[in-house]
Amino acid sequence: MLSFIPPFTELMTNLDEYRRYYPCSNITEHSLRLDDINRIEMYYDNDKADHYRRMFYQGCMDILERQPRFALYIPFEELQNAPDVFREEYLKAWRECCHYLDVRECFNLGDIYEQSASTGEPERVVKAYHLLPWLIRWGYLSEKDLAELVKEHLMDQNRYALNSIRDAIPAVSPYISDKYRYRFKIWLSGVTPIEKPTLKYTTPRRQEWLEQSRKRKKIELQHPAGPFSANMQIVRNAIKSVPKDGEILLIGGSTLKGYSTNVSDTDIYHLDISTGNIAESVEIANFEAELGDPVLAHVYLNTIWCGNYDKEQLHKIRSEIVQAYLDQEDWETRRLTLERLETDLLQFRLMHKGMRYAYPDDLSKETKSFPSIDGASAFYDDRYRQIATLLFARYVWLP
Repeated sequence: MLSFIPPFTELMTNLDEYRRYYPCSNITEHSLRLDDINRIEMYYDNDKADHYRRMFYQGCMDILERQPRFALYIPFEELQNAPDVFREEYLKAWRECCHYLDVRECFNLGDIYEQSASTGEPERVVKAYHLLPWLIRWGYLSEKDLAELVKEHLMDQNRYALNSIRDAIPAVSPYISDKYRYRFKIWLSGVTPIEKPTLKYTTPRRQEWLEQSRKRKKIELQHPAGPFSANMQIVRNAIKSVPKDGEILLIGGSTLKGYSTNVSDTDIYHLDISTGNIAESVEIANFEAELGDPVLAHVYLNTIWCGNYDKEQLHKIRSEIVQAYLDQEDWETRRLTLERLETDLLQFRLMHKGMRYAYPDDLSKETKSFPSIDGASAFYDDRYRQIATLLFARYVWLP
């Protein structure tokens, strides 16, 4: 009997189903998160009606308090029109984001050089500082606040922060006075740039990726904010291999995530039940890891599970693996797990593939003239940010 069950992250949004397979989790905290998700969904499902606006901001504030990185994705339109109480909570979360370093390309084209074919590490950036133009434009921060930030980072010699602020200055300039514009130019002129990796040679895999990118035609998004089970039948029709005895197929990729239905890829991971290891896949080969390893979070939590078991057995097998993520008490490990989910759902799929191929000609019109903050990225497009807000609220958390 070949059975399929939807991704674990989708199961989290169904309290009855979740409680059935994970009875030891904190149901009170879980219910609060579902309430916040419902507030955000109702606002968008009802064309942003004023009646639901207050609930939307309340839901966002609750999530910001627990997960500051949510601040990176909230649509600019909602930031512009936000009430004061939300602005205070948002700014607190945004300041927390200023302590995070991200791989720059994770927010741009996703064109990260393979380590074997490049020299140097991926360039890192404080992405929160690339939001400065909007925060100053709409009064979250003043030019004096920005000056204090620059002086603070000059004192602690934080090159990553200073370079990220310098990136944003061209887009900030229309909203600050000549006096501060001159000061920033002087203060930041001597900051040493962050080293960028260089490509030594082009691997076959990279060449294939570049050729596929050039050939892509405009696509239609299919339930990109979930539920992913809406795309399960398409994925099932695309499966050519059948799981062997003692293994389960973990199926992910752009087709499942809804970034088109006929030209996207399907990632298949083979889980060996006897060892608990990912036995073979395009990305991972004989990968041995302890249960709850953040590196594999997206593989276990964001995929359809397929095996020669009935659905109850599949859920039971998965619960034994997933429970290690839910029980994890180390703060840094949980943070890395959530970062992996965020990268998989909001960056490598939606930002780089889905939005770019659905709207190839008109993404981020307002910011395309600011390459220093990678202004052509879907990261600055409110269509992307609305989907990302829903994805983050629904799936980037652990009960």
